[in-house]
Amino acid sequence: MNITAPLVVHEYGEIFDQRGSLYHDAMLSCPTARDAEFSSLFAKAPLKVGECLVDVPSGGGYLEAFLKRKMPGTTPSVHNFELTSGFGAKSTVVSLNSPWPIAAKSADRVVCLAAVHHIQDLSPLYSNVESALKSGGVFHLADVAPGSGVQAFLETFVDRHTPGGHRGFYRDFFAQVVPPRFDLIDVSRRACPWTFESVDQMLSFCAGLFGLQTCSKAELEVALRDCIGVNVHSSGVSLSWELAYLDMQLK
Repeated sequence: MNITAPLVVHEYGEIFDQRGSLYHDAMLSCPTARDAEFSSLFAKAPLKVGECLVDVPSGGGYLEAFLKRKMPGTTPSVHNFELTSGFGAKSTVVSLNSPWPIAAKSADRVVCLAAVHHIQDLSPLYSNVESALKSGGVFHLADVAPGSGVQAFLETFVDRHTPGGHRGFYRDFFAQVVPPRFDLIDVSRRACPWTFESVDQMLSFCAGLFGLQTCSKAELEVALRDCIGVNVHSSGVSLSWELAYLDMQLK
């Protein structure tokens, strides 16, 4: 008899209750490494002065920190909502299945970046987004694209070397039906390279961000080069990260 063990897919809270602090330490060590990822959120619907944003899940408030760097003096107000306390006390911990602590129809934007591959049921997320957004407000959803080199890296190398593994729910945004109360603005895969001063800094960052504990830096570098691509140039090092971005507007 051939019995195959069921595939275990841990969800967001389970994962970052355990290794949110490692992720947060990595982000603090290289706070600008993922700036292109944050900037790409607004490529098709640029931010305006005075807007109100909800960032969920917000980790340690990384989007807000990016906006303060890029828009000093005119930074939009940001509600940082997180699904676990594992990242520390920067954000307000909420549940996807309960109403968020924000006035209805008060947000101009809701951002959900690189998280939904850890969330199986998105219906509570959409319900809260619809409640929080003003009419005409924008929902920015970005995540790892199925079939991409990033997915291959996460589902093979990271899965082998981080406690609890790394399996997820990868959605094809190009085939996804936009909920009835939204209009599609744009769907696209966008290059958002992570940038570093050196290869060693890149390796330390990735090891911490993904909680890698059973691989050498040499093994990690080979995996990053093979799956994603690494470019060394005169101003530093870039990792050829990319995500799928889905922008939609509430009717």
